[in-house]
Amino acid sequence: MQLRFMQMEYLYGQAMRFRVEDILNKPIALLPAILRELDRLPTKI
Repeated sequence: MQLRFMQMEYLYGQAMRFRVEDILNKPIALLPAILRELDRLPTKI
């Protein structure tokens, strides 16, 4: 679970490296799934 959390944290970081304007104009498809997983994982660790 910790490894999965680290993977999701990395993917979130990659998704957020763009400018806010770019993210708002072209949303990242996996971002909602990444955020859900990041929200769920700490309770499982």
